Amino acid sequence: MNIEKIHLENNIKKLYLMSFVTNTNFHLVVFTIFLLSKGFNMKEFFLIVTAFMLVMLLMEIPTGAFSDKISRKWSLIIASLIGIPTMITIILSNTLIVVITAMAISGVAGAFISGTDSAMMYDTLKALKREKEFKKINGKLLWYNGWAGAIGGIFGGLLAQLQLSFAWWATFIAGIFILFIQITLVEPPFYKESKHEESYLLHLGRSFRHSFTGNASFFVLYAGIAWLFFHIGFWLWQPYLKLISIPVFLFGVFYAVERIINGYASKKADFVEEKIGMKYSLLLIPIILSLSFLLQSQFVLIFGFLFIFLQSITGGYFYPLLEDYINKRIPSSKRATILSIKNMISSLLFVVLSPLVGIYIDVYSLTTALLLMGIVLLAISLMFFMVKRNMDILN
Repeated sequence: MNIEKIHLENNIKKLYLMSFVTNTNFHLVVFTIFLLSKGFNMKEFFLIVTAFMLVMLLMEIPTGAFSDKISRKWSLIIASLIGIPTMITIILSNTLIVVITAMAISGVAGAFISGTDSAMMYDTLKALKREKEFKKINGKLLWYNGWAGAIGGIFGGLLAQLQLSFAWWATFIAGIFILFIQITLVEPPFYKESKHEESYLLHLGRSFRHSFTGNASFFVLYAGIAWLFFHIGFWLWQPYLKLISIPVFLFGVFYAVERIINGYASKKADFVEEKIGMKYSLLLIPIILSLSFLLQSQFVLIFGFLFIFLQSITGGYFYPLLEDYINKRIPSSKRATILSIKNMISSLLFVVLSPLVGIYIDVYSLTTALLLMGIVLLAISLMFFMVKRNMDILN
């Protein structure tokens, strides 16, 4: 085995480790209630998250192009160099404008990561002539991520029981370790479509054409819209758990179980998809997710946390499939940019709609917001069912 191949094989292991540490996310178990504890309401909370998403939205394409044309490795390193100091600011500040600004800057970090980690894994496998293993490896990676989230959730919950900020400090320390892993990565080969180097605008234009008119267009749009509901649903977990009287120290246990369920669903996604096929996979994902929202809205009881696990199952199943469907239909030279465009769609929808959800919750209630989300998503699912017979071209 030559040296280059050894380095690329090591890349896979390092990307596994980087993803595992990243997904410990000790702070996520109390993300919402930590910000609310600073005195912010739900409208302000969603404004904070929207600041992150808006900047990430604006930076998705430039950072995706940087990853495609300059360096995937340096995209990841820059993300950490931006994200680590902004984490400190968010932890220490109780001022709305400061927290919003810090979250906005961290959106740049999120944009540099967005699509790059997946593109780096796929191109590493492609260089090793193992790209057919991507869906299986990605599902396995997400299974490990589930265990990482479980560990992070338990420890994050225990730390938060002492003080909510302790869980955030743990994520800060993990971020420093991640930076060291990123520094040791090896840049996988870039695959050019032609002998002539594209200009930035030409690269961007062709990436948009692949995203909205090519074979990947349906999956790019589907993934972007679906993730909107997953994103909003995720930020409403903690207020819902609080509403049904789950103690804060049990948030970590809940999150641990949720992460394992999510990871296991990802691990089995390839196996299940082979049994039921692409069409029914794409149909069932939004239906089950909408069912979760509807059940949460109608049953404000201690066992209501079980309905959130439906989101875990669909989210775990959804991610490796859509990543595989898209990656198979796009060129390597535009991979990170197109994956960023997919994320940009979700970010744009989130920026526009999530503050309205926050206002709706403040004016009415969390349960009525969940009910509305469930109805809207169910309507989308039914529309999909009506046209699914025309989807043979997607196979």
